Amino acid sequence: MLRAPGYLRYVDDFTLFHAIVPTTEPATFLGMVLVRPHLRRLPEENVARFRNRLRGLRFRWRAGSVTDDEVN
Repeated sequence: MLRAPGYLRYVDDFTLFHAIVPTTEPATFLGMVLVRPHLRRLPEENVARFRNRLRGLRFRWRAGSVTDDEVN
């Protein structure tokens, strides 16, 4: 295992973050926005897409066109 500050690994993807001056701009890696060390966020468009899909699923469930098993 690599022991380096700012090292991030997932399966066969990796990135190293090391600079003389700390970065101020967020970086995107594996669909997550890396804001600062130990703080990751989903992009807003991903959150909006999830909420829309959840809202549609709830609407179909209330209408009876989707079963509980499909929801789970």
